[in-house]
Amino acid sequence: MAQPVIRTIAPDKAVTVSEPFRIQFVVENSNSNQRFYAPNLSGLKIIRGPEVYSGSQFIGGKKTEITNYVYTVVANKPGNYKINTASVKLKGLTFYGNEFFITAIKKEKLFLSGEGVDFSGYQLMPGEDPYRKIAENLFLKIITDKQTCFVGEPIVATFKLFSRLQSKSDIVKNPGFYGFSVYDMINLENKVKETEKLNGKIFEVHTIRKVQLYPITAGQFTIDEMKIENKVEFSKSTVNKKTEQEISEGVLHQENEEVLPSESENYETSLITKPVVINVKPLPVKNKPIDFNGAAGNFTIRASVEKNELDKNEEGLFIIKVEGKGNFTQITAPKIQWPGEVEGFEPLITDNLDKRNIPLSGSRIFKYPFISAKPGKWKLSPIKFSFFNISTNSYRNISTDSLLVNISKNEFKKKSIINTTASANTVSIEAANKKASRIAFTLVALLVLVIVVYLLIKEKRNKVQADAILIKKNLPLVDEIFETISIEENNVSDTFYSRLNQNTWSYLTQLYNLTSTEMNKKSLAEKMKQSGNTDQLIDSTLNLLIQIETFSFTKIDTEENRMELFEKTKSVLKEIKS
Repeated sequence: MAQPVIRTIAPDKAVTVSEPFRIQFVVENSNSNQRFYAPNLSGLKIIRGPEVYSGSQFIGGKKTEITNYVYTVVANKPGNYKINTASVKLKGLTFYGNEFFITAIKKEKLFLSGEGVDFSGYQLMPGEDPYRKIAENLFLKIITDKQTCFVGEPIVATFKLFSRLQSKSDIVKNPGFYGFSVYDMINLENKVKETEKLNGKIFEVHTIRKVQLYPITAGQFTIDEMKIENKVEFSKSTVNKKTEQEISEGVLHQENEEVLPSESENYETSLITKPVVINVKPLPVKNKPIDFNGAAGNFTIRASVEKNELDKNEEGLFIIKVEGKGNFTQITAPKIQWPGEVEGFEPLITDNLDKRNIPLSGSRIFKYPFISAKPGKWKLSPIKFSFFNISTNSYRNISTDSLLVNISKNEFKKKSIINTTASANTVSIEAANKKASRIAFTLVALLVLVIVVYLLIKEKRNKVQADAILIKKNLPLVDEIFETISIEENNVSDTFYSRLNQNTWSYLTQLYNLTSTEMNKKSLAEKMKQSGNTDQLIDSTLNLLIQIETFSFTKIDTEENRMELFEKTKSVLKEIKS
């Protein structure tokens, strides 16, 4: 069970006395059985809450349950308020958040210090251009921590909305991250808000999305635009109203038309971020290890076995754990050189990653089942692992220790324990015989049931394998499905991309036996995962489909674009089939 983690979201600058503000306690890995205990708010008055919002988001590629406890509070007098730690109790264990401080000062002092927010953004003066006022007081920015990096080195991209207006904003297009593996750090539902001073004005700043991007290959890649549509409300009269910014995704035009005050009116506008070009440098060729698989960061590796002593044909577990910081997505299962007397199987892979750290930190664990039918002491050879350390700009080779596994001469049998409390003096021979008969009958019935279940599973497995062989046998070559597509200059782009999209989906539908309702990227990713494809190949396929769709709906097109995408599509599909 993943442990709950409590994060606190609170104003990091002074608040105004008598002005309401929010404190949020976000519990990651939340559980329906948990009990949440709010901290002592030390004199702050709760005017609403807790409002509880539950949902899920993907952290490190895993679906994680999130619960957000929101309190709206107010400070009635100036001072420093210490907020103790919130806690969660689950199955007898207590998990704590962090303590923090809130500073409250009078409004007059807040304005004199230059930290106050003036509310004039709500009033539209006579002759004032509303669209110019919107442009000066409402804008969208993308901020990246760098624009040049190595393959596997993380780029942090943050999308922020700056506002001093009464506005409702709707995200109508999220950016594409072609060529990158993506890990979300902050999403819209996290409701991260702060204030920031720009050109002498205080803005309310909303972090809409913050991601870690890990380049998969060298080259020049573009983080394309995010688009937001806004409905801004202005008043033509003097109103002392604190402006508020609401942000949603895909719901602005679904709302009922609201009734505005008689002196108010709405204006609509769109905000779009500029595309950002990222130059990804290849890793050095010099001193690159032969077994290097693309891992970049700083890692350690160790190996262990679940049990050193095993019986013949008893299943053991060989465990390899890679820990550290870096692009864990590029760490593939090591190849094991099993001794001739030991039979090994494909590993189960589990991740425990913290998306809040840059780069990602945590561990990836590989658990390899194995058995041996021959008694003796068998040596499991050291596992070698290499990675590129970005901080030292050099490759490192590390390895585990070798391990010994002792296989005894005893044949492994599943042991069953029959507890009996009856005394030999009080149980008759007849009762004992009846009990033995019942046990024998039960064992026979269980044996029959096991055989029936085994036969059913075997029949189903054979059918699945037969279907897979039939599909693969009848599947056309990748080159064949593109014969009808011309990439000549006189071929209109609309036709080209439409056919490319149609033929690609047709091929994937055949390969993974997709139904009509499963012809979407989410279902395709699940089918590819079930078929044993790597996360990297799944990401490449989904990015390819998004790229084809993007070219279909934009007017930017050249013959070079078509040729490049054409070859890329064939390459990805051939890799999937192989």
